[in-house]
Amino acid sequence: MLAPWLDRELAAGMQASLSEAHAARAEQLAGDDVRHAVARSLERLLARAEKPPSAARKATIPPCREQIAAAAPLIASTAARLRSREAMDPCAVARLKILVGDRRGPCYVSSSPDALAAALRAISEPPTPTYGPPEN
Repeated sequence: MLAPWLDRELAAGMQASLSEAHAARAEQLAGDDVRHAVARSLERLLARAEKPPSAARKATIPPCREQIAAAAPLIASTAARLRSREAMDPCAVARLKILVGDRRGPCYVSSSPDALAAALRAISEPPTPTYGPPEN
């Protein structure tokens, strides 16, 4: 129930040591189950963007084909990294979850031509740690 809230806080740079809940969520984010789920979400974005929109999927928001195509190599390498045994910052996993789930973000909305690739590159860099609640 608290996972989305904890994800937002960790994604904003909140320290996992702030509370037991933050530490437990960071441990979950670093685990294979969550990492593989995020990798599947990224891979589904790639697959959906390659297919023309169908009548059956009209009820869902389609990914922005231009953004996905421009960032495809970075999406694929990020998914591969999530599936690997390579250590990955739980904050980065939280940021990826939020990016993929944000229907108003660069995965789904056409904005600047390199917005999704820039967001993915920024996620690979650790955020500046904060100690208070994240700003909204």
